[in-house]
Amino acid sequence: MSDNTVIKVEIRPSSFFFLGGVFVVFTLCALSFSGLTIWADKELGSAFWTAILCLMIFGALAVWMLGIAIKRPVALRMDRHGISGFYADPATWDEIEKINVVADNKGNLCLGFALCDPVGFRDRQTPWRRFSYWSNNRGYGHHVMVPPVALSKGQAENLVTQARQLKANIAR
Repeated sequence: MSDNTVIKVEIRPSSFFFLGGVFVVFTLCALSFSGLTIWADKELGSAFWTAILCLMIFGALAVWMLGIAIKRPVALRMDRHGISGFYADPATWDEIEKINVVADNKGNLCLGFALCDPVGFRDRQTPWRRFSYWSNNRGYGHHVMVPPVALSKGQAENLVTQARQLKANIAR
């Protein structure tokens, strides 16, 4: 593998289109319910405000999911510098200790990166990314994980091999 090798894993938009569609349906239901409460009650009571809150939450999730599906960011990018992407905050190969295939609770294979200094890595992240890494990866012993939703069947093993080769080329 040459020093100029760039490995990109594209996001599969079908999952995000599906989830965005589900949230659009929930948004329309909340919109209908808020209209129904105005029509039936003529007063803006707690049912109306609950429906508006649901409308905002489901609408925001729908826009976010559909935006990801349309924009199609790179799920994972590996090059001579390290890793980055939608599911992985930037980390250099020097910061990465281990690269493994990890099975999640359902048996789906993920790509996992264990870091040498996870606290230093965490300190460079936004609060939301800290929370998501903590909640999603803490049981697996890896600090950065690319979930199965981003990977095709059998792709995790190939990516581990390629990542280890990239890291070995840099170590030389």
